[in-house]
Amino acid sequence: MSECLKWHQLAAERGLVGAQHNLGVLHMVGGRKGFAEGMKWFQRAARAGHPEAVVQLEAMPLQSPGMRVSVDGLTSETGQVTS
Repeated sequence: MSECLKWHQLAAERGLVGAQHNLGVLHMVGGRKGFAEGMKWFQRAARAGHPEAVVQLEAMPLQSPGMRVSVDGLTSETGQVTS
């Protein structure tokens, strides 16, 4: 794990909302493998009121057709939670 990821992880786990958002970004940049982990951190940050995390979640359906995203979870076309 990179030093950047390690420190963001520690801060995010301690509840620092900005670190939660940044950790989501770091996981998403890591590619498809980090998608679920990135979404988890975006959702935590959004629930805590981080405006950019909310925007990231709202923009997700534009990037992944067939997906609906809310602060509470990522859903497929059928409405089932997928992560």
